[in-house]
Amino acid sequence: MNILLTGCSFGVPNYFGPPGPPPEHHIEFLLKELGYNVYNCSLNGGSNLDALDRLEKYLQGDLIRHPAYTDKFLKLETHLSCIDWVIWFHTEILRDYIRHSKGIYLDQAIDNLSNLIYSKMLYLKNKFQFKLAIIGGCSPIRKNLYKYVQPEFVIEDWKSDIVGIKLPEVQSLYALSAIEISPDSLEYKNNLLSKHKIILDKLQDSKHFFPDNIHPGTIPHADLVSKIDKVFKN
Repeated sequence: MNILLTGCSFGVPNYFGPPGPPPEHHIEFLLKELGYNVYNCSLNGGSNLDALDRLEKYLQGDLIRHPAYTDKFLKLETHLSCIDWVIWFHTEILRDYIRHSKGIYLDQAIDNLSNLIYSKMLYLKNKFQFKLAIIGGCSPIRKNLYKYVQPEFVIEDWKSDIVGIKLPEVQSLYALSAIEISPDSLEYKNNLLSKHKIILDKLQDSKHFFPDNIHPGTIPHADLVSKIDKVFKN
């Protein structure tokens, strides 16, 4: 079975040492250990539109930058009859703000961008005919996803599931430049940043699960692979 990962750094193994877990504890290598053919076009610091653009280019045989290294590149050399599953680590909608919605109030930008992103995924799913697993990683999935795509597997908010409480829903945790330049009021921005603090404090308090205070570690990845493997085998 051929699996393709895409997304932001949540989809990239940690090649840079502690405090993050070793690469072999990441979903990419755990799935390989189970016998799956796994390809990865995620990107450290990437946006959702980056992820989907790279997915399309990679499956078309184009050269793309390595997920973690700026001076290395990847190309799908082997002709695949198909990609059976795409696992998309959904990231913050507002990472695409500056390129696509600069100058718009953030709530409206989130609506506009999410429709653009989710319609792009619908296009790719139809084009390449893969099954889709979406993991709400660095940010939760928005409900308007389901107007466009019905994933075969979905975790809407992985961080909340890991820590066991519902965290505030934000699309800007590591997209601070969008907040800085948006025309929203100071009150709006301060309220949003207070939600950020709630999330960041909780991740910092959960080092057992988030060893670098950002990315899920060994136990969450093992649990995720166990769930996904059961779905893939059905």
